[in-house]
Amino acid sequence: MIATTFRSKIPKSHSYPVGAELLTDCLDSVPQLDQLNVMFYGLWAKEENHLQPLLCVNHINIRESQYSSKDLAAQGFYQDKWEIVVHPVLREHKSVVNSLLKTEGLLRVKHWLITPRSSTWLEGRRSLKVRFDEVSQSLQYDEER
Repeated sequence: MIATTFRSKIPKSHSYPVGAELLTDCLDSVPQLDQLNVMFYGLWAKEENHLQPLLCVNHINIRESQYSSKDLAAQGFYQDKWEIVVHPVLREHKSVVNSLLKTEGLLRVKHWLITPRSSTWLEGRRSLKVRFDEVSQSLQYDEER
């Protein structure tokens, strides 16, 4: 089971579209499975009026240097990390979003995780963001550095 490291309380009008168990089942063959953590963050503002953040899959690998904070180093800030951040949706959208994530979204996440990467790509911070477009009732994907 992917470890849950944080879970926000959310209003009854909202629900998380996926849980750690479904994420684990869908991503069971990715090489990072043992390194993955999941965090369930509270309400997040819509972007561009109709885009709702759903998932953000992050790879974080910040190099420690002679100028790095020793406190942050002791907290593991400079360790190689893979994490999934899940954002809540309105309850009225949960079944549509859950279905979209099961049929395409989590497959896209899995592909992003299993794609071979160069050592240069693995430095710094990389993200795959999955958003729900309320107007077209579809998912949108963005990779960020």
